[in-house]
Amino acid sequence: EREVSPGVNVVPTPSGKAFTLKYTFNKKNDFTPTEPFSAENVGFGLSYALPIIVAALSSNADSLILVENPEAHLHPRGQSQLAKLLALAAHSGVQIIIETHSEHIINGVLVACKKFEKGEKGINKDLVRVYHFKRDEEKHCAIADRITILSDGKVDRQPEDFFEQTEKDLNYLLGF
Repeated sequence: EREVSPGVNVVPTPSGKAFTLKYTFNKKNDFTPTEPFSAENVGFGLSYALPIIVAALSSNADSLILVENPEAHLHPRGQSQLAKLLALAAHSGVQIIIETHSEHIINGVLVACKKFEKGEKGINKDLVRVYHFKRDEEKHCAIADRITILSDGKVDRQPEDFFEQTEKDLNYLLGF
């Protein structure tokens, strides 16, 4: 959880036969964390990402995990770190299917592919499939367009209107 959300500590508290999760936060230049907060009093990203993290870390090889919008309520850094964790789980044999609208999730997976090529912890690009879905307006169906991962975490082509939105926005803001 600390990679996805730095400075956060998950504190399981016994509650009958189950556990209630509380969260504490590290204070800068202080070894004593804050008092515990309940899930209702922290950002949705923590409570949404934690089950995904637990599933990735506790699943056996040959398990299947379906994740819809893992980017929900997470900072871009957290999205990238979560994607890298999911890639590591997939590399160890867990089949993971992710539906995302986030370039940070895709980039996190691509970084994991490049790390593997460099001999670091990551995922073999041959184990990853990326599809961009677009709608055929005439036939009223979805078209799956496979994006191939090349060496160094690059892709053979960028899906239209996906990776370039940040650049378009910055160009407008900078007057280009």
